[in-house]
Amino acid sequence: MSEQVTGQLRALITRGLKGDLHRVIIFTTERIIVAVQSMLFQVASGMGGAGGAIGAVAGQGAMKRQDIKGKLDQLSPEEVLSANKKNFQVPYTGVTKIQVGKKLGTSRLYIQTPSETYKFKFQFIKFEQVESSIRSFLPSSVLVESGQLD
Repeated sequence: MSEQVTGQLRALITRGLKGDLHRVIIFTTERIIVAVQSMLFQVASGMGGAGGAIGAVAGQGAMKRQDIKGKLDQLSPEEVLSANKKNFQVPYTGVTKIQVGKKLGTSRLYIQTPSETYKFKFQFIKFEQVESSIRSFLPSSVLVESGQLD
């Protein structure tokens, strides 16, 4: 069976003092792909690399979100991964722990690997909604811990 996208969530990746960045977390049957949101909108709307963020914003305005989301669904995981050098993947085989919880009243997702912890937060989405979505997107072999986060 080829790799299938099981779901996606828009989130902020937290980088401490460097500030937060908008990302799309794409869950597949084999891995998690973290993609730069504006570049995905450009690729999905057929606006290629030229134009940068301004093109992405213009494209976003010209197309309805549902249209863009529909086109995003047509991209393969490899196309998403290669759309921007800042996009990265975390294969499930490299995940040591996934935690879902709340910190400072905001829903969070922590993905831990032996070398790094990726921290995401979700704005305007209830914790229960985040948790159930993530659990439904992940293969049953991947354990998710739930509770208070540090």
